Amino acid sequence: MATEVKMICPYCDDETGHLYYSVEKKVYHCHKCGASGRGRPDAEVLREIDVDKEPASDVIWSSPKLSGIFSNTIMGKKARRFLKSKGLYKSEVKRYRLGVAFDRLFIPVYNDDGDMIYWLGRTLTGEKIKYKNAPRPATDIIFKTFKGKVDKAEVCEGIFDAVRIARVMPAVALLGKELTEEKSKKIIDNVSREIIIMLDSDAIRHSFKLYDKLRGYRHVTLRCLAHGDPGEMSVEELERRLL
Repeated sequence: MATEVKMICPYCDDETGHLYYSVEKKVYHCHKCGASGRGRPDAEVLREIDVDKEPASDVIWSSPKLSGIFSNTIMGKKARRFLKSKGLYKSEVKRYRLGVAFDRLFIPVYNDDGDMIYWLGRTLTGEKIKYKNAPRPATDIIFKTFKGKVDKAEVCEGIFDAVRIARVMPAVALLGKELTEEKSKKIIDNVSREIIIMLDSDAIRHSFKLYDKLRGYRHVTLRCLAHGDPGEMSVEELERRLL
């Protein structure tokens, strides 16, 4: 078992992994910027987040410390196993800036200016609570697989669904089943002509509610699944359903 872990340093502009963490001694040191201390370095950074306090700005935690964590693609076995179970490519991990910290896979959400506005932390250890997300309401948060505006896009529930669908066409994840007024406006603002709705198979009622909310603004097509979710589909099956 390895007693020393190599990581991307969250305290500087390290990109190749200059920080070493001693599992036995529980200390870390970066050979690039000199940062050192006791405990897990990612824990030190995340401890700065007050989970009971809502941020004052929509742009949250875009400091070099946190951007280091969210660009940390040096994955351990648990993370690699989870990503493999989701069928993600290495290029997608890099493109969407997935990172590992605190035994969680962190999935950041950015606006078109490149500012992090939200994040989701998915457990890698089988905890009962799977997600520990940014301490702010997500009523106005959507996850886009594209920048700017597109002519046509698919609306789904989860980020992993959106990443899979993006292999076929632009996608927007609601981060849930509900479409708030804020999310509705963002989708309309970012998709100019046609919206395809394809939620998980257990969300047929929500699919029709989304259809009713959006059809007055764009051409809307509804695709209801008999089982499963879009993130489980092959590219070929997605192409048959969406194109």
